[in-house]
Amino acid sequence: MLDLKKCFTALSQSSLVFLQRRHVIGEDISDFVDDGKVELYYIGPDVDEQILAQPGPEPEDYAIRSAKGDTPRVFLYLDPNERKRDVGMFVYEVEVSADDIYNIPADPDNLVQKWLDASKNVDDLYNSIKAAGYKGHYTSGRGFDCIEWYYPVAAKKAVLFT
Repeated sequence: MLDLKKCFTALSQSSLVFLQRRHVIGEDISDFVDDGKVELYYIGPDVDEQILAQPGPEPEDYAIRSAKGDTPRVFLYLDPNERKRDVGMFVYEVEVSADDIYNIPADPDNLVQKWLDASKNVDDLYNSIKAAGYKGHYTSGRGFDCIEWYYPVAAKKAVLFT
C-alpha cells in the first residue's frame, strides 16, 4: 500500500488531489475474484448478442469522460447497476482472469510508486502496467468500481434481474 506521507512529499498538493480523484489510492479488488476470474460488465449499444468491446480514445460512458490520459481503454464495471445507462444502451457480461488486472490500490509491483517518483503523466503509468504484462487495471471510487482494459474484449449480452 502506498505511504501517503511519501506521496505528499513527492508531489505537489494539486497532484495528490489528482491522484485521490483518480482513485489510485482506494479499495482492494480481491472481494470481486472468484476462482481466479472477475465478472465484469460493459455498457454499450444494442448491437448483437455478442460484441467485441474496443478500446477508444474516450470513454463511452458520459459520466467518466473526464477520465485522464490518452491511452485507449474499455471501461468495465464490477456492478452494472452503478452506472446510469442511456436509452439504447445495454449491459454486456465480460469475464477476465484476475491475473490480467493490475490492482492499482495494492500496487503489488510498485508501479504506482515508480510512476510517482518519475512522472506525473498518467499515460506513463498505463504504459508501465501494460509493459509488465497486465491487460488492464483496477480503480475504485467516483461512486463505482471499474476495470480499465487496454485491449479488445469479447462481451455477451447480460440478463439482469434488478
